[in-house]
Amino acid sequence: GIPHRWSGIFTLCRLMKNRNPPLSQPSPPSSASSEFLPDEELWKEVQGSDNPEDFEDFLAVFPESKLAPVARVKLKRLKRKQARAKVETKSKLEEEQAALRQKQESSGEWTESITGMKFRRIPGGSFRMGSPSSEEGRKDNEKQHTVRVGEFWLAGTEVTLGQFSQFVRDSGHRPQSESKGCKWYTGSKYKRGKSKNWRSPGFSQLESQPVVCVSWNEAVAYADWLSRKTGKHFRLPTEAEWEYAARAGTTTARYWGDGIGRNNANCNGCGSRWDKRQTAPVGSFSPNTFGLHDMLGNVREWTCSQYKESYDGSEQKCAASASRYSVRGGSRYNDQKRVRATYRMVLAPVDRNSDLGFRLALDK
Repeated sequence: GIPHRWSGIFTLCRLMKNRNPPLSQPSPPSSASSEFLPDEELWKEVQGSDNPEDFEDFLAVFPESKLAPVARVKLKRLKRKQARAKVETKSKLEEEQAALRQKQESSGEWTESITGMKFRRIPGGSFRMGSPSSEEGRKDNEKQHTVRVGEFWLAGTEVTLGQFSQFVRDSGHRPQSESKGCKWYTGSKYKRGKSKNWRSPGFSQLESQPVVCVSWNEAVAYADWLSRKTGKHFRLPTEAEWEYAARAGTTTARYWGDGIGRNNANCNGCGSRWDKRQTAPVGSFSPNTFGLHDMLGNVREWTCSQYKESYDGSEQKCAASASRYSVRGGSRYNDQKRVRATYRMVLAPVDRNSDLGFRLALDK
C-alpha cells in the first residue's frame, strides 16, 4: 500500500500522467519557480529515510526519474547496513549466551524450607523470543523479537500435589474444582464434569506428581500464601521469563534439540511410560542447562502475563487482572508440535484442566 503521507503526491502523479498532451511543448520552468515536479516532491519526503521500503516505493512509481540512480544507490547502502546489523545482533546474542552459560555454572540453588521447593537462580540476559519461520509446528503468534530478562529465581519443578495440599490445609482455601469440577481429556476432546477435581483428576496420583485442575486464581493464591508465610515475594513467571528459562540459552525448538527424541518429556508421542496416560512425578526427566525439570510436557503451566495474539510487551510483565492469560509448555495430552519452547496457549483465569498446573518464580 501507499503510505498515507504520500497519497496526495501519487494522486498528482496520476493526474499528470493521464492529462491530454499539450499542443505545443511548454517552456521549461524558470529558476525562480517554487514548484517541484512530482518525483522531486516525493524525493523531498524520502531522501533522509533509513527505511529501504521508502526507496523501493519511490522506484516503483518513478523508475525513469533522474533521481532513480540516486535512489538505487541509497537502497543498496541501506540493505547492506541492515545485513551488517543483523550479523552484529546475532554475534552479540551469541556472546551473551556464552556469558550466560558461564554465569549459570556458578549460579546457586535455594530450597524453601516450608514446602521443600527447590529454586534455581536464572541469570538475566537477552534472547530471541519466538520461533523462526522454518520451525516445524510454528504458529503466527510466535513472532521473533529480542527481549531482555532480568535475573530471577524459578522453581526447578512444578508445584506438587503434596505442596498444594499443604497450602489447602494451612490456609483453609477450598479449590474451585471441589465444587465446580475440572475439564479432562477423553482421548479425542476435553470434557467438563464435577466428578473430576484436583484430588481426583481421573488418574491415580502420588504426592510427588504436579498438582492439576488448578485455576490461575488459585495458583496466585498459592503464591500469595507462601509469600505471607516466608516474607518473600513468590509469583508466577512472566511469559518472557518462562520462555527464557525453558530455552536455557538454546535456540532449538526444545532445550534438548530440534527433534522430540525419546523419553525427554511426557507427551503424546514422547516415548515415555506416562505418555497420554497420566502425569509423571516431577523431576522424572533430565533438566535443561538451568537445572529446570519438565519445562516441556507433563502439565501445561500458567504464567502471570496477559495473552495477546501479537507480542506487544505484555509478555514481559504480570497482569493483576485479565480475561486471558498465557499458558506454556504443553502437556502429556499434546502432540510434538505443541511441546516446543515457543508454543503459546491461552486460557481464562478460572479455567481448570487435568493437564494444567504451575511453577513459582521468586524475586530474591
